[in-house]
Amino acid sequence: MAPYALSPIPAPKTRSHIGWITRLFGIRSVPDLGILTTSISGGMDASIVQRSWGMLGYGPNFQFAEYLKARNHISGVISHFAILLFGIFLAIAPLRKIAKWFVYQPGDGPTKEESKKDRFEYRGIATPDVQTPNPARAFCRASFQGSLYACKYLSRYMQHNLIL
Repeated sequence: MAPYALSPIPAPKTRSHIGWITRLFGIRSVPDLGILTTSISGGMDASIVQRSWGMLGYGPNFQFAEYLKARNHISGVISHFAILLFGIFLAIAPLRKIAKWFVYQPGDGPTKEESKKDRFEYRGIATPDVQTPNPARAFCRASFQGSLYACKYLSRYMQHNLIL
């Protein structure tokens, strides 16, 4: 989970622009995306994108962050603290054993028919590395409806094309 651990080259020397409010409460507001909060998969996805940065060279000032869409500031803060408490919960061995009762085991979980209406969506905004007063921004939106299990190959394809 260390930043740029999977990258074949050393990390860029840029500093993160995450403010103390975002670090403490997990919320931020981004134009065109709305109110965002901590994403449970942010660290895992970041390592893959940072690896791609090292292989494809996106620029010396590259930064990546993944957030989850929140309905409002209160639900964003609650989501952030729920994710933190969940991490602490999993760090304590007796509580991990209790959590196993509530986690789907391989072969369990919803059927393909039950998960037909599942949906996920990624939205992204990219700004260039150049220092200009009003840099142009690129917008991306990718979504999929159906079983995420059936989508495992499609998601790799989409992730590869989103990164490029």
